Amino acid sequence: MNQPIGATATIQWLSDGEIVEGYFFSFGEEGEFNEETGNYEPDSNGFEDGTVFFWCDGEYALKSYMTKGIEDFIVLDYELEYEVTV
Repeated sequence: MNQPIGATATIQWLSDGEIVEGYFFSFGEEGEFNEETGNYEPDSNGFEDGTVFFWCDGEYALKSYMTKGIEDFIVLDYELEYEVTV
């Protein structure tokens, strides 16, 4: 069975109630900062820093963000993303 590598989620900002779709949560390890280039290396799933909204340790951790008080947003819903293999 394929393991999910992340999820695309709809979030709601707690500060103003704005709901925004399409935020990507990576289940990989955040990339290291490269002092030479001034940028972060891609994460362990190959995602560039600018494409990831938040890193978390799998679906269980993502579900914890569906509760107010943990971050300055809540996850309203999400769709798991899987690695594409040929």
